[in-house]
Amino acid sequence: MKKIKVLNIIASWEVGGAEKVVLSFLESANDNRFEMHVAALINKGSLKQNFKSLGIETYDLGIKYTWQYYKVFKLIKIYRNQNFDIVHTHLLKTDIIGGLFAALCKVPIRISTKHNDNSLMNYVKKKLDFFSSYIFDAFIAVSESVKSDMIKRGLKEQFIHIIYPSTLALKEQDIYKSESIDIELSEDDKVIIGCLCRLHPVKGLDYLIKSIPIILKRLKNFSIVIAGADKDGYLYSYKELIRQLGVSAYCKFIGYKENTKSFLSQIDIFVLPSISEGFPQSTLEAMYQKKPIIATKVGGLREQIIEGENGFLVPPKNEDKLAEALITLIMDPIKRHKMGQSGYEMVIDKFNCDNMVSSILNLYLSCYYKKSESRR
Repeated sequence: MKKIKVLNIIASWEVGGAEKVVLSFLESANDNRFEMHVAALINKGSLKQNFKSLGIETYDLGIKYTWQYYKVFKLIKIYRNQNFDIVHTHLLKTDIIGGLFAALCKVPIRISTKHNDNSLMNYVKKKLDFFSSYIFDAFIAVSESVKSDMIKRGLKEQFIHIIYPSTLALKEQDIYKSESIDIELSEDDKVIIGCLCRLHPVKGLDYLIKSIPIILKRLKNFSIVIAGADKDGYLYSYKELIRQLGVSAYCKFIGYKENTKSFLSQIDIFVLPSISEGFPQSTLEAMYQKKPIIATKVGGLREQIIEGENGFLVPPKNEDKLAEALITLIMDPIKRHKMGQSGYEMVIDKFNCDNMVSSILNLYLSCYYKKSESRR
């Protein structure tokens, strides 16, 4: 039987959420019915070697901006030379560039994974997202909330498949540099609250910072440690807010940490106060480390967290409710332990990598055989 040739297109080789999901998928997709390839729009980041170590052909496209269509000739050449059966894109930019030219080059099957809803996109991006949807044969939604958003935008439900992403099977010793993280805030009696995210207003970090004075009215045996990259230049404003509130002794930013496992192993509570989310992997990784979760009632977080079992869900943009949930867990180590164990069991049972891999491969096969039948 001829192998089914699949090209996954990602934004870059950086260690981002979508990129880690694709690597996790390909690392575990040991199926000789498929020949897997990966392309990145931007030749930036360290993951390329990880894909290569799997024996996967990789391509650098050199397309930094969506409007750089004059750079797509390399992509067109790859499509024509390789004769892919399936092109699978991830995130809006790859949908527009990879999906559109896959259609123009008559790649038989185009699949798009929607890693987020489009609620925070500007008008132009929403229009591009809507019109690009017509070039795909199937969609993967990473959560029920993303699927609901897609249906509201006019996509037909029968073309949308919910597949929960998982990075839990990644060989972290190969992906991450050996890294010792000294959070420098811990004392024997302090509860360490950790947050792992990029520094951006959508992550709701200002509400987490504003919750600190509220917590301090009740107790003082805690520290908040925030790890994440400051690609958009918001760190100064967060530090200024901390200074204005006079809580610098209780909150620290430690920068981007590739070794999330090491970071998560040192905290007691994981918090993610986002305003909008798709299906974040940081919460699953924290659950896998048996940490209780406090998160907001947005996106796929509502599917990851069962209220009172593996964590608490609070309204977004609400520092009072966030502080209340944090106080509850800071004061109750037994509850922290029980929630951490419950979260671990949930992630092993429901959000494991094997479920993701088998679901994606079955979707590939379904689309391939359906297309083959239509040609007869």
